[in-house]
Amino acid sequence: MCRAAPAAPRPGARHLWCHGGERLGKRQTLEVPGVAHGAPIPMGVRIGNLVFSSGVAGADPATGKLPDDPARQAALMFDNVRTLLDQAGATLGDVARTGAC
Repeated sequence: MCRAAPAAPRPGARHLWCHGGERLGKRQTLEVPGVAHGAPIPMGVRIGNLVFSSGVAGADPATGKLPDDPARQAALMFDNVRTLLDQAGATLGDVARTGAC
């Protein structure tokens, strides 16, 4: 089980700690340039070797808009996920779990 550190080592930094006192690392926020999801949280975050996403849409980064064609939305969503993972130093081959809604 992981928990937030009781005190950040420097102002504004947040680190997560696992059971046994192992430090996972500081949080790196991830965004896809040109794509916004409208939530007041980052699109993704990397903590240590873990990457989490709050949701990645199939919007076109060039326009910021969702295409009408569902197949194009799906293709763009995977492109956007690849971009997010690339920022974290990961690939689709590193993904352990996904969900769709």
